[in-house]
Amino acid sequence: MENTDWKLDYHKLVDYVASHPKIRIDSKTLIMIGEERIEFYSQLSAIKKNYLAQEFKEELSKIHELKGKWDSIKAKVIEELPIDRVVLDENLELFMNDPDRLLESRVHPLLMKVFQGIIALDDFEKEAKEEISKEFIILYALGYERWAELCIIDYLDADEVWGVLSKDYNAAPQVIEMSSTGGCQDVPPYPSTVDGLSFERAYCCTYLTSRLIFHSKRYGRYVALRPTPYEPHWWTEVRSKNQEWIDLKQEVYMIFGETDIYPDMLIYVADDVKDLQLVQDRRFLCRPHINVEFEDEDGWFDTKGIRQIKRHSCTMKPKCGTIIISKTGFDTEKMNEAIRPQKIDPDTLEYWPEEDGFKIVHEDPNTWPTEPELNIVPIEMGWEQDKFKGALDEMIKGIPPYPKADW
Repeated sequence: MENTDWKLDYHKLVDYVASHPKIRIDSKTLIMIGEERIEFYSQLSAIKKNYLAQEFKEELSKIHELKGKWDSIKAKVIEELPIDRVVLDENLELFMNDPDRLLESRVHPLLMKVFQGIIALDDFEKEAKEEISKEFIILYALGYERWAELCIIDYLDADEVWGVLSKDYNAAPQVIEMSSTGGCQDVPPYPSTVDGLSFERAYCCTYLTSRLIFHSKRYGRYVALRPTPYEPHWWTEVRSKNQEWIDLKQEVYMIFGETDIYPDMLIYVADDVKDLQLVQDRRFLCRPHINVEFEDEDGWFDTKGIRQIKRHSCTMKPKCGTIIISKTGFDTEKMNEAIRPQKIDPDTLEYWPEEDGFKIVHEDPNTWPTEPELNIVPIEMGWEQDKFKGALDEMIKGIPPYPKADW
């Protein structure tokens, strides 16, 4: 069907409903059968398509560009690794594979409310704009992040793929009840080979584990990626003695609080896959080798971006440093200046530990403490798949060999 102004399509369907008395549609009733039903939903589909094409032209263009990049790297990874699939969260899976269908599904219930007389057309425009814009920002950012993660996985040149699948509320609903009563002590599951890559997220889980572990031929070591980390609910005494463990209560929560402490992804390196079993239990976090942060929005650097990234570098204490993968460009000189240790002023307190009486004692800027020295490497990656490789090589190749796994 040729694109027309979606409002003309809307009024055409309004006239169609008015001229077919067998169609009954109001706030409590929805009755239509036969040819009238087929025609109604056919015209409604045209309205949704034209609405999105006209009101979200730029967003749709960016989504389809991302889809093309994702399809390409996913096919390459599946072909080269011993896996047969890459699994995403349900909404993101639909966003990356059939974005038009996802967005149309968001428009549909709001548009039906207009025909049912529940909301006015102006309200539909406002609510649809807000809902779709918000979801686009969230899913596009996550989609770019997953694309960049597959680029990193592809660069590892792996010949083995492992994973550690801990119980979560999807696999074991009782985890929710057990977690709400204080959790349990147990032994986290051991790594095992897997035939697919899973990026699914389940926020109520027993342990935070290395979901993606690769034996990298490029580095001759095991490399674990933990995208989208979050707090688990169970604890254990079974932790690798070759890893360094951060006491979350003493070293993180009491200083920084319990929110906004994780980067977008953690990277760990070891010579024995067993050392990569556990990322975090309820009490201890395995200190990562590398933090990775992904940025896709224009202007991220000028808002809270750098301060938040520095905060994550202080909470996680990555041994090698932090890599920022940015889709958009930035002023290199300003970036380098922002990365340098700055005075901690009252405006940045939400991102930094609050010293005793800071707000009262440090009114004089000369008394403001200085940020720690941090190794942060910003990369303007865009769609260049291997632009991060220099920074990643330097960090991973500088990690000394591990002793044999010791428990």
